[in-house]
Amino acid sequence: MTINANPAVALQYTLAIKQTDHQLITVTANGVNYTKDVVLPYGTTYTVAIEPAEGYNAGELNKTSGTITGDETINATPATLATATITITLSLIHI
Repeated sequence: MTINANPAVALQYTLAIKQTDHQLITVTANGVNYTKDVVLPYGTTYTVAIEPAEGYNAGELNKTSGTITGDETINATPATLATATITITLSLIHI
């Protein structure tokens, strides 16, 4: 009797990171930071952070963490201009 076996193949999947203007999405997996698409092994856990450019508010991420079980995409809604409200109170003094 002859038994043949093929070597085990680690499943690898693409984690697509879709950047948009005025913010930076960073995925951290196994202690390494990624800002562009990356291929990771099945079962890899990751976290996601987003940092707005100066003068902007970051958009909302579609995921903040996960485990690789197939191809996935990370994206965010568009960044928005930061705004501020300034209130000026005038006081008149009569002499």
